Amino acid sequence: MKTYEHTNRAIICLSIFILFLIIPARSLATQISFTQEEQDYLENTDTLRAVSIHGIAPLLYTNNEGKIVGIFKDVLDLIADLTSLRFDLILYDSVIEAIESKPDLFVGVDPIYSGAMTLSKPFLRSDTVLFLNSGIEPDDLEHKRHAIVQGSSLPKDIAEEYIVSFGTREQTLDAVDRGQADYGHGNAYSVAFYKLLNGYKNVITVPMLEQDRQYSIALPEPDVTLLSIINKAIDAIEEHQMQAIILRMATEMERKITFSMVLGTYGPQIMAITALIILVLSISVFFSIRATKRLALQNSRYELLAHMSNEYLYEYDCATRELVLSDQLEQLLSKYEYLTEMEEKLKTMFLPEQPDQDHQKIRFVLPNGETSVFQSVTSTIYDGHGRAYSVIGKLVDVTREASEREELLSKSQRDGLTGLYNATTVKELVTEHMGNRPADQRDAFVLLDLDRLKQINDSFGHLAGNKVLTQLSESLKTAFGKNDIIGRVGGDEFCIYIQGISSIDSIRAKCQKVNASLKKAFPGIYPSVSIGVALFSETSDYETMFEKADKALYQAKDKGIGNVVIEGDM
Repeated sequence: MKTYEHTNRAIICLSIFILFLIIPARSLATQISFTQEEQDYLENTDTLRAVSIHGIAPLLYTNNEGKIVGIFKDVLDLIADLTSLRFDLILYDSVIEAIESKPDLFVGVDPIYSGAMTLSKPFLRSDTVLFLNSGIEPDDLEHKRHAIVQGSSLPKDIAEEYIVSFGTREQTLDAVDRGQADYGHGNAYSVAFYKLLNGYKNVITVPMLEQDRQYSIALPEPDVTLLSIINKAIDAIEEHQMQAIILRMATEMERKITFSMVLGTYGPQIMAITALIILVLSISVFFSIRATKRLALQNSRYELLAHMSNEYLYEYDCATRELVLSDQLEQLLSKYEYLTEMEEKLKTMFLPEQPDQDHQKIRFVLPNGETSVFQSVTSTIYDGHGRAYSVIGKLVDVTREASEREELLSKSQRDGLTGLYNATTVKELVTEHMGNRPADQRDAFVLLDLDRLKQINDSFGHLAGNKVLTQLSESLKTAFGKNDIIGRVGGDEFCIYIQGISSIDSIRAKCQKVNASLKKAFPGIYPSVSIGVALFSETSDYETMFEKADKALYQAKDKGIGNVVIEGDM
């Protein structure tokens, strides 16, 4: 594994910051389709009174200039831009004061605190983090003092005598750092923000992976129209816009530097410098330390945010073809069998001469056989002569989203009862295989009809009929090959496109095997299938093959039930 030098870390993080500045943001003027009722609501609604509480940075807080800022504020501004709704945002010192103000809506409400209020779709998710004094063991929290924000719900299974309330989340962290409380819980964004801001020495954090916080907009009174408008706006906010908001909050943070922090970190160095060098040189060193400290702080910000966002950063040097990976990405790739191969794959896919690779999806196969999918986002940095010298980027884990899309696609291609391909998918697959068929390969198209399905339904019930149809699909899978295309093209009609038949007799034998399997499975019902087979010719297309097989099927049914007719037999 590679080892990062401090300078390389700074270059990567600063470059990622440039990436989010130079990648053009999509227009906020996203077209949202509102109903006539919603349009009337937007035209006739005055400014809505929105409330929340102080001291939950970077989610929502008042900065040194007295302005309300934070992720929730930016999201509310986005909703206003997307809908033309107007909001008057007011912050209160406690949850109780906010509720008693009788607002139109609450901003940033987790379901566990929503009570009887109506919640919108969540616009932000965060893990819950356990923060505790460094002298406390995470596994021994019984009878320890638990710090909470005043007005929030009391934790379950914790006696009231061990609860210590404070006005804001920052105050709970201050208390744990000073030993006035032993531990507390908070969202990952706020805990990371204040820990980085205040440089706590005695606070350690432990992720609570089983606890997930979701933040929504809450309506005290049910309002279906307003809720629909807000949900549509939240759906229109894209992921890269949320990431940009989170990154901007990090860049606006000014860390508090106290004398005790400086003395505790650089005390021996400062004393040695003061004793050995003159005042002018001391001042020079002081400014140099400040610059280095700011650079290190900038570095830690982006590493922390990348970790919280489940993103993996890298930089590619176009001249040396060297790929520099962040610690988190190296840890990710170390889980795979062939690290060098994966690195070469990244180099190949994200070269600057391949501009279409900006938003590629990469699939990595784990040693256990599972597949992870990552969305890449890259940008090229050019020198003064317009020549590419560096490519910076990130990988975002989209495995769950990719799996959901593949599952939806598979469902859209399958028959709901039998799990076989539906009629539309059969036609597409057969047409594709016909076009790619080797010239010396003999193919066949088989059309089956379940005999007397209506009588089976009338005599034994539709549930029995469905069981017969399901068993028929399993019999077809067993009788025919894995490369054959099997589908359900009607209520009682099935088809098989056989690729590379060995002989006519082999087709007949497989069809007879299907009938034998059905009769064995349902001895009291005696189901059977009539079968027509068409052979492929040079001029065949899907419709022609289907028509020939259909004629053969009718010929088989004219002979009675359970018969097989092959095109040449007619």
